[in-house]
Amino acid sequence: MTPVHAPGHSIPGVWIYCLLPALLILVLWYRWLEQPILKLLALPRAQITWNIRAVLLVVLGVLLGAYSHLLWDATSHAYGYFVHNSEFWHSELFGLPLYKLNQYGSGVLGLLGLVLWYAKLKAASQKVIDLIQIKMACVIYIFIVTGK
Repeated sequence: MTPVHAPGHSIPGVWIYCLLPALLILVLWYRWLEQPILKLLALPRAQITWNIRAVLLVVLGVLLGAYSHLLWDATSHAYGYFVHNSEFWHSELFGLPLYKLNQYGSGVLGLLGLVLWYAKLKAASQKVIDLIQIKMACVIYIFIVTGK
């Protein structure tokens, strides 16, 4: 959790580099992106009532997600606190250190979880899952995650 690697990967950096952009992206989503993306993925629009409780829950969710991300990084990167201070994470399995397997495995499981979540939403809306739309959702996810 050292700012040498990325300022956002520090305790105070979460507030500046995570919470503020997340709130900005939330506004961008509901203002310009929600309708076209939901239409592309053929998903129904959820009705959300915005009040102080909803905003506080969003802030809490972002902060919990960011700090749990920092904790996860501590076990899945060579510079992570637990990896740096424990030989366990340097043990190898299938030719890779456990911290790398943790990193790659969590990404694959996260993507699988998103695909299953999408499939569940599609089934709940009584529409047939279109494989092209699933592929497009995966491409959008990869684009957002990698920034390419």
